[in-house]
Amino acid sequence: MDVEHGRGWLARPMIRLMKLPAAGTGVPVGLEVVERGPELVWTRRIGTSLPGTRQRACGSSLVEQSGFGRIALDLTVIDGALLYRQSSLHVTSLRLPPSLSPRVEAVVSATAKGWHVAVTVNWRGRLLCRYAGAVCAS
Repeated sequence: MDVEHGRGWLARPMIRLMKLPAAGTGVPVGLEVVERGPELVWTRRIGTSLPGTRQRACGSSLVEQSGFGRIALDLTVIDGALLYRQSSLHVTSLRLPPSLSPRVEAVVSATAKGWHVAVTVNWRGRLLCRYAGAVCAS
């Protein structure tokens, strides 16, 4: 997986706060998904980062929670790829207005050996973090 970070005085604190992976090329990736009742617990390893989340369906959205943050993502399929587009972001019970909220988008498409994943996190029109690469089933 390749991980790129944006620049700017707020990029580093936002990357740390959101537990985004460290920048690098050819970063090793691991993923474990466990079902716990109505939720899926995702344990990721991207280099030395361990971003863990819980996901559940909520109406037509996927809601992903990590710590005090909760993001709702709308899912669509285009040309066989699954697109994730952020519809809201909450910190504790407070919904952040779009003008203050980082924006998360992802595309996941099937490959012969697994999936290709591309995730982009922007804030106020600037790149915070982008990572992309192959995730192979074991």
